[in-house]
Amino acid sequence: MNGDSGPIVSKPVWRLVIGASLVSFAPILVRATSVPPTTSAFYRMLLGGLALALIALLTRRPLALSKHVATGLTLAGFAFSFDLFFWHRSIHLVGPGLATLLAGFQVFVMALAGLIFFGERLRWQIVVAIPAAFVGVALIIGFDWGGLDEGYRLGVIFGLSTALCYSTVLLLMRWTQSNTADPGFPLVEVALMSLACAALLGVIAVTNAESLAIPTSREALLLISYAAVAQIGWVVIVSGLGKVPVALAGLVLLMEPTLAYVWDILIFARPTTAVQAFGAMLAIGAIYLGSSTAKSRRPDMAD
Repeated sequence: MNGDSGPIVSKPVWRLVIGASLVSFAPILVRATSVPPTTSAFYRMLLGGLALALIALLTRRPLALSKHVATGLTLAGFAFSFDLFFWHRSIHLVGPGLATLLAGFQVFVMALAGLIFFGERLRWQIVVAIPAAFVGVALIIGFDWGGLDEGYRLGVIFGLSTALCYSTVLLLMRWTQSNTADPGFPLVEVALMSLACAALLGVIAVTNAESLAIPTSREALLLISYAAVAQIGWVVIVSGLGKVPVALAGLVLLMEPTLAYVWDILIFARPTTAVQAFGAMLAIGAIYLGSSTAKSRRPDMAD
């Protein structure tokens, strides 16, 4: 059997579709909450990590991890805390759609890291995609950077910072995968990374005087929903990545920023002109072109 028969959920491509669709609602739920940005990130990782740890215990997964793997996952969790720190603030400042689109620029950071640290060849796709992506973003936000609101400019910078931090996460995960016999990152590994991330986010929240209190049952429901769609979607994506050609997987995973942008327009009535819509499509296309250069590694995952 080639994995394309049977129930839809058993098909790797459909796992990516379902996972990307779920994760596309993550920034929408962040924007819908009234708790501080770090607080929503903290509960996403805490609730998600505890749920995965419980599932691992109930299914009797082996809990022992080598020192190298545990260290790599902990560092990845710390890096992911900064990823969420910037991304959540970007969501509140520029909206879920643009914030998620900017986070997708990690494709280009990874390509440059491959060139500098791993001796990978800089392919023509990257050379074309990077300026195209920035032109696409410029069409969305306008070419007059100085004329933008200070908070909006900060949101764009935070979105690009998210891409840089997420690239660090991916590089640490790549290193960790090289030190483990199970490259699929089972539940125990994901749970450890999530809880390490939550721990640092808790420290950041306290340091910044951001309350971790959940004020209402509505906020509790939103935070639980956020943790569920983000963590379940991520696990579903991981389960299908290794069984789908890289280019196809990269294309399917672009559903996440694309849908996030659509949800931003439909749910939060984001003003969008034809030029801005074209800019979004240009940036998304450039991200796909950049991701299509990956030959031997798995495609990069969304937040």
